Amino acid sequence: MAAILIFGSPVPLELSVNPLSASGTTSGTRVGFTNTVTVTPLNGNGPFTYSWTRIDGDALTAESPSAAATRFTALVPIGEILLATFQCTVTDATGGVGTIEVNATLNDGSWGSYY
Repeated sequence: MAAILIFGSPVPLELSVNPLSASGTTSGTRVGFTNTVTVTPLNGNGPFTYSWTRIDGDALTAESPSAAATRFTALVPIGEILLATFQCTVTDATGGVGTIEVNATLNDGSWGSYY
């Protein structure tokens, strides 16, 4: 007699992110980088896949869009502050999915010397 295994729907993943937001400062119309943020699955079955997507705000990009850890980058004009919200979607080996959002800020720290 053969055994039949029946699997239920994938379990939604619970995620944590550290730190809760990302920020960075550059000087004088240069490419800036934030600190690194890392998403960690709290349940689910590995291996995990990661996908970072900008869902709102200025044109920052994820440096490592398919990794658990990334930082955000953009060309920051003099005197500007760029803000964006990113969503990380994590999928586990059974198809379970979780999402978490991170706010990213990049600013030009040299603006005071220009005004």
